[in-house]
Amino acid sequence: MVNAEKGKDAAIAKVYGRISKIYVLIEATFQRRLRRQSLRLLDASDGETVLEIGPGTGAALAEMAKSVGEGKVCGLDITPEMVRQARDRLGKTDNTGKVHVVIGDARKIPFFGKAADAVYMAETLELFAREDMRTVLQEIRRVLKPGGRLVVVSMSRKNHEGSIILRIYEMLHRKFPFYINCRPIYVEDVLRDAGFNVAVSRDGKIAGLLPVKMILAGL
Repeated sequence: MVNAEKGKDAAIAKVYGRISKIYVLIEATFQRRLRRQSLRLLDASDGETVLEIGPGTGAALAEMAKSVGEGKVCGLDITPEMVRQARDRLGKTDNTGKVHVVIGDARKIPFFGKAADAVYMAETLELFAREDMRTVLQEIRRVLKPGGRLVVVSMSRKNHEGSIILRIYEMLHRKFPFYINCRPIYVEDVLRDAGFNVAVSRDGKIAGLLPVKMILAGL
C-alpha cells in the first residue's frame, strides 16, 4: 500500500509538472474569482504567518504577501516544477524576502507546531485519498496556533449528487485519475471529522459549472 501511494503521488506530481508552464493561464481563466473570494475569507493581516498547501504557480502567495505586511508566507508543494514557477513569479515582485516556497508533502508538514496563524488550501485537499485527508488535516491542526484558522476551497458533492455534469466529471475522474485528479468530496464532513469547526461555508463554481465550497474553519 505504501509503495502504491508513493507511485500515485509521483504520477500526480509528474502530471502537474507537465502542465506547470500553462498553469498560469489555467489560474487566470478558471481560478481568479474563487481565489479572490476565498482570500477575503482568509483575511490575512499584518504580522501573520500564513501557510499555503499546494500553491501551484504562486498566485495566492503573491496576494497574501501583500496582506501580511511584516509577516511571513510559506508555500508547500510536492511538485518541483510548480515550486520553480512560484519562485519565478515571486522573484518578479518585492515580496521575496517574506515569502518562501518549498518542496514537501502535506502529510508531513515541515513546520514546527503552533507556527502558523492561518492555513490556505485551494483545490488540493480533494487530491488526497480519504485516509490521507485526515492525516493532512491533523498536520494542519499541529502547525496552527491556538485560535488559528483554515480556509479550504474544494470541489463539493453536497447537494449536487444528482448533477449530470458532476456525474460526467466523476466518470472521467475514475477513467483518467492522474489527469483529472481532483474529485468532489463532502468537504464540510471531512473537516468536522478531523476536529475542525466550520465557521463559514460559501458556494462557488469552477468555470461556471463544477460546484465548489469555500470554507473557513477553526479549532
